[in-house]
Amino acid sequence: MIELPDGRSLSVEQLELLRKVAVRAVVKLEMTQKQAANFVGVSENTVGQWCAAWHDAGDNSFEVEPSGRPVGSGRSLTPEEEQSVRDQIAGSSPTDHGIAASRWTRRTVSELIQKLCSIKLSEQGVGNYLQRWGLTPQKPVRHAREADAEEIQEFVDEKIPETMGKAAKEGGKVHFVDEAGFKAADQIGRTYAPCGETPVLEFPKTRIAQNMISSVTPDGDIVFAVYSGTMNATRFIDWLETLVGSTDKKVFLFVDSHPAHKAKAVQQWLDERADQIELTWLPRYSPEYNPDEFVNNDVKQNLKNEPLPANTPEFRNTIERIMDQIASMPDRIKGYFQQSELAREFS
Repeated sequence: MIELPDGRSLSVEQLELLRKVAVRAVVKLEMTQKQAANFVGVSENTVGQWCAAWHDAGDNSFEVEPSGRPVGSGRSLTPEEEQSVRDQIAGSSPTDHGIAASRWTRRTVSELIQKLCSIKLSEQGVGNYLQRWGLTPQKPVRHAREADAEEIQEFVDEKIPETMGKAAKEGGKVHFVDEAGFKAADQIGRTYAPCGETPVLEFPKTRIAQNMISSVTPDGDIVFAVYSGTMNATRFIDWLETLVGSTDKKVFLFVDSHPAHKAKAVQQWLDERADQIELTWLPRYSPEYNPDEFVNNDVKQNLKNEPLPANTPEFRNTIERIMDQIASMPDRIKGYFQQSELAREFS
């Protein structure tokens, strides 16, 4: 007899198929019930019952009633209530329901259920529902309250297609630019230590910090420069010259409204090089529409795996080494576009 798993471990579909094979082996192949039983790995009596049922009800006899409690039995919420709560979690925030919190947690979901359904659930019970609904804790994308929805819509519907169309027509290269600041303190993460004994990390007394400007392209290129001090018109022009010099194509640059970017000196420099570079303004307070934001996140995550620097030049070298690694991974850079709110436009 073929060794098969316990029937209780088989799915409804597997049990139905087993019945069909056994009955048809007897009816179509003219096996004895004992031969069919040995073939499928059940008792001869079981095959006899299946054949008798088939003679009475035909192929309908192959249907197997699911065992166990019916789906949804024993739950506090009805299917309609479950759907309503899930929709509210996906489409609103706790404050929209008068709950004093900014995020959906087990506690705040419990409060929502009590408000909508007049049912008080434990946090463990709420956790079971969240798992069943396919809702997992995730780090939210930041979105500034000051962001202008109409400006964003205009950017997506008009500015992106217009700039991309020009770039395609003129054989240009599209870049997204952003600046970021890094401190040696960014390298402090978590470390293992004996329970109750807080670990000590030797930290340089002198403040060590560096800034960076970078730009990424949809086809996986990156241009960057690390510098000290603040971004101003002169420094931005220097970097624009580096950017223009990095390609023999016209640059179509998406840039935010940093004061240095809009300085008169910058505009004069741009006017003199209209055949080499053209700027498109990103929507204000909307970093999620700039793929270059993910470069900055990448650098900060990588810094946590690096030893603490002894001085600023060492810190600068570390950042440049990380950026060189990122620059060698075009698929990773392309992934920044898929992580941003522009994934559809650059898919």
